[in-house]
Amino acid sequence: MQITMSVLVLGWLMWTMVPPHSRQRAAMRAARVAHRTFGWLAEHTGRAIMTEELRTGRADYGVPYLFSVLRDRAGDAYVKWRATS
Repeated sequence: MQITMSVLVLGWLMWTMVPPHSRQRAAMRAARVAHRTFGWLAEHTGRAIMTEELRTGRADYGVPYLFSVLRDRAGDAYVKWRATS
């Protein structure tokens, strides 16, 4: 537990030493990657579930919907950070 806390504090200290514009760029990059990744996941899980629905007659689109919501949130975060730069 003590090692975990030490690593977290060290990471936080290193993060605060990074200039604000570099932190914003890193956050924007992470949001853009998350947007693309969640979009890809939503599309491919949606296709797999549609195939399963045609085969079995049962559909559960909860997971692709969750991925699409996360994709939209990541996109909104990217737009918000881009507007402040």
